[in-house]
Amino acid sequence: MIARLRCTALLSLLALLPAAAAQDNSPFRVPENYLGRFGGTSPIFELNDKSDITRLGLNGIPLPTNADIRFTVAKRPNSWDLLLSTRRNDTTYLIGTENQVRRVEVSHNPYTGPQFTGLLREKGLSEVSAGYAFTTLDNKVYVYNKAGLAASGDLREPFTYTQVSTSYNDKVGEVNFRVAPLARLYTYPFEGKVHASAEVVVSANTRPTPQLLLEASHLERFATGDSVIPDFRQGRAEETNLNATYRVPYQNDPQFGIGALRGGYTHNWQNDWNYFRGDLFLRSNLLPFMAGPRAEYRLSPDGKGSWVYGLVTLGK
Repeated sequence: MIARLRCTALLSLLALLPAAAAQDNSPFRVPENYLGRFGGTSPIFELNDKSDITRLGLNGIPLPTNADIRFTVAKRPNSWDLLLSTRRNDTTYLIGTENQVRRVEVSHNPYTGPQFTGLLREKGLSEVSAGYAFTTLDNKVYVYNKAGLAASGDLREPFTYTQVSTSYNDKVGEVNFRVAPLARLYTYPFEGKVHASAEVVVSANTRPTPQLLLEASHLERFATGDSVIPDFRQGRAEETNLNATYRVPYQNDPQFGIGALRGGYTHNWQNDWNYFRGDLFLRSNLLPFMAGPRAEYRLSPDGKGSWVYGLVTLGK
């Protein structure tokens, strides 16, 4: 039965993707804004704690179609990730294989209004749900409710989900402050179980000079109850982040050069880990974004350190 549902979903999505692209009689004619779409393309460069490459590729490569259809390709040590996606009328369509797991997703998620999700995976979480999102108190509070059926491994369980969030922004002198609390509630009616979490992110940023951006944020999350579906479980979280980004001044758009420098620090309070990062961003008029290497030093609670290297991107 599950295999039949997966086959039906695959065929349905394959039929929808060409329809999304066919806005005129020549859907594969290169659109005028095609080159500008490459601004949404980003490199994939992931390493493990031994600095071995575990994933390498490109995310969000635009196809030359009128509809904005994106292709993601990445190489893992023993497999390829191949994903095709598009978004139209507040609906995302996605099909492909990721980490040797085939998946199909149709998700209609405007900021407010009716919502629905159909996510089928060979392994891991699958979900079919529908709900409604709205704002209240002069658009200051966001509320999202849904109900559905989730599957993970051998588990098949109906659930409901409620999310309530808001944010408060203020400016004191040259410093911008933001406080963003969020609460989640999962219920499993057939099992009689509830899992709840509440978190708040406090952040601040300032620009001492036009080129220098200083940022700080802190996350606190508390959770309670039992989650029947492991993928929905939220745990205790306490983390502090500090970042300083300096954009190198330039005239015109250079053929190639240093575009920005960024230093960062993260402290994970639950596990007492420390992360020190240094990023170098290279700028070229051939790319709509800046990219460059990252060196990160990870310090464990017992005082042992390790270096991890990667590739990062930053908007121009």
